[in-house]
Amino acid sequence: MGTNKISVKELMIKNVVSVKSSDSLQNVAKKLYLKRVGSAIVMENDKPVGIITNRDIVNCIGSFDMSLESPASKIMSSPLIYVHPDESIIEVAEIMTSKNIRKIPVIVNNEVLGIISASDLVVIFTMLKEEDLSKIFRPYRNN
Repeated sequence: MGTNKISVKELMIKNVVSVKSSDSLQNVAKKLYLKRVGSAIVMENDKPVGIITNRDIVNCIGSFDMSLESPASKIMSSPLIYVHPDESIIEVAEIMTSKNIRKIPVIVNNEVLGIISASDLVVIFTMLKEEDLSKIFRPYRNN
């Protein structure tokens, strides 16, 4: 681990909302609204199996006339793409870019430890000076 590496565990949001794969989209949407979050990890048998976002719900109901009673498993993104807490934020940004995703849970041994979003990364990058960004990205420029 380099001295310039900022790991996910330093920045992840630890209060992650989870739902059951059998929960209705209406219940998932209500939970997201009440918790004031944009996503929930979908669980089956106490294991994370997918992720569902408020955007997923709006798009599926609006575009495909899906019922609010449909289970979360119908529209969740699966298999779940996740990272280890020791991953660098640069590696996470690369995964988000290559997979075209905005939120990645942080998981170890089927335990959800946190989540990091693209907007979290943007906030972090805006707080850094240009010279700091240069130091962070330098090892990745020639790859």
